[in-house]
Amino acid sequence: MKKIVCLVLVCGALGACSQAGPFITNLSIGTNEIVVEKCQVEHNFMTGLIRNVDCTSQTIKR
Repeated sequence: MKKIVCLVLVCGALGACSQAGPFITNLSIGTNEIVVEKCQVEHNFMTGLIRNVDCTSQTIKR
């Protein structure tokens, strides 16, 4: 039983990635508009890589 629990914990740790919620990566102000770009962050703790995924862009008229 202990071997199965250890195996499940190891497999879970090896495949885990954490994600932080959306955040603003870029805020651009033009003459009549504001452009807001939002991305989600994915951090792979095994490799130490951080990357942006699922980016969206919105334009707000002033």
